[in-house]
Amino acid sequence: MKRLEYIWLDGNETPQLRSKTRFAEEITEWNFDGGSTKQGSLEDSDRMLKPVRSYKDPFVDGYLVLCEVCYHDGTPHESNSRNALMSLDTS
Repeated sequence: MKRLEYIWLDGNETPQLRSKTRFAEEITEWNFDGGSTKQGSLEDSDRMLKPVRSYKDPFVDGYLVLCEVCYHDGTPHESNSRNALMSLDTS
């Protein structure tokens, strides 16, 4: 099993890094409670962390997993600025 540290930006006006750790064999999507990160309400707080890129953790035997926040249907959350930047035409 590998130590996987999932990292994402929260929904604050000035986004802050958030993370949570799991031990697993492979990197997969993972849900979290968006109510505590201003990415959900009490009635609808279940959000999904969608892995985008991973790096070997230089401090422990594991990986740092950079994620974007999505709804469970795959739609990017409003706070998901990475997705908005990726959709810009750079030509």
